[in-house]
Amino acid sequence: MDNVRAVQRFKSGSGLYTGGVAAEPGLDYTTMDVEGFNASAEMTVTDYSAKRCMTSKKMRMLSDFQEFFQYDRPPWSKVRWINVDGLNWPCIKLLATKFKLHRLAIEDLLSVQRTKIDLYQDRSLLASPN
Repeated sequence: MDNVRAVQRFKSGSGLYTGGVAAEPGLDYTTMDVEGFNASAEMTVTDYSAKRCMTSKKMRMLSDFQEFFQYDRPPWSKVRWINVDGLNWPCIKLLATKFKLHRLAIEDLLSVQRTKIDLYQDRSLLASPN
């Protein structure tokens, strides 16, 4: 990941993000694209509860990720574990949009150098360099 670079996309009526006082920290995945972060990705999703567990097939294509996440987790599932190996920007953006991930969590995914866990009110994010 030597050549990771965030690029601001222009939306009609919007300007460049300039940061400053009271600006939300982190990478805004709704208005930015990241170049140089295009490794292949493989995703497996496990839904489970105290009585049941179901694991998806391995998904390798962005179209498979998009199709899978058109649906919410099953009603019996209490936890959804999403394991992604080899993240790329389109995959990160899809997950960030679907699960409304925090901007700092997105920034951490791009620059994680050690295993890290962030706890949020309704979810946890585990980032690991391997």
